[in-house]
Amino acid sequence: MRTVSQKNLYIWLLMIVALLCPGLMQAGGGDDVYLTLSGALYQADETGALRLFNKSRMDETAGKISRVLDMAPTGEILAGINERRVIPNTEEIGGSNLFVTDLNGSFAKQITSDLQVFQARWSPQADKFAYVTRDMKLFVATPDGSVNRKISDMAVAPNWSADGNSLVYSHYDKPYTGASGYTVGIATYDLLTDKETVYTSGYDDCNPLFSADKKRVLFYSSLRTGVASEYILNLPEGKLEQITNLNMTKGGREQGALPVHLSALWSNDGRTVIFQTRYAEKEVWLLKLSGNRLVKSQMIGIGESPRWLVEGKSIAYMNTGDGAPKVQKVDLE
Repeated sequence: MRTVSQKNLYIWLLMIVALLCPGLMQAGGGDDVYLTLSGALYQADETGALRLFNKSRMDETAGKISRVLDMAPTGEILAGINERRVIPNTEEIGGSNLFVTDLNGSFAKQITSDLQVFQARWSPQADKFAYVTRDMKLFVATPDGSVNRKISDMAVAPNWSADGNSLVYSHYDKPYTGASGYTVGIATYDLLTDKETVYTSGYDDCNPLFSADKKRVLFYSSLRTGVASEYILNLPEGKLEQITNLNMTKGGREQGALPVHLSALWSNDGRTVIFQTRYAEKEVWLLKLSGNRLVKSQMIGIGESPRWLVEGKSIAYMNTGDGAPKVQKVDLE
């Protein structure tokens, strides 16, 4: 674990729900590593040993923090706080309100009060964040609460571009009412021009992620072939290419199909993707690309929340496959 402590690395895992797209943020300064496992915050030492982080000061300031949704490079936390509904003689739990706070609990800014937030993600510059409510409305807000505007009525799983000026997300083909059977496509929103562009529809195009140059989007879909597979959408041409499980029209992992991602990281050169699978037993995988063609796939280990340590060359992740969870470093080349 010689390089894990070089930066204050923040890795989080959102609760496992349909179309969930967790995010990863890295923070500078300090030697500790903070990770979340199912939303609980942990602190790791240089050996990778974990201990549950003492968040009593945060709780005193912001209330009972139920889960950490994301962490900014500067250390601010997007925290979900559950509250009980005011329904007599019931124990029904509401959704989460969204707070911005920090590790020390020195401040807390409440962003929402309707108990509906279930996803939130900082921009790379940490000057704003996106969040999604349970009725699939997408908002962009600032940490001080001065901006809080709706971007879409039919969106889920947002991810930021590297410049922080655009969002990519799964876009519902019709307004969401909570019933089953909805189809989703890929859409982007340009914050500079306030323009939404819908690229695909009619399928289940999930968990989209911009490439570093903002020209390609990685996502997965099951309905297109009957086998859950990874795809790349080239935005300038609108061209779609399948990159895993080619020529497979039925079956799944038992027939040799490669898994698909719950969360993913794309290297800046566009040649490497590391991802966490969406299945009950989480796995960390590596994909090597030549253009949009898959040239190598490899399971790295059982675990969650992969993160670059050295761009394109080494990662850290939460290893859960060998006893107690620990931070694991892996050199890719």
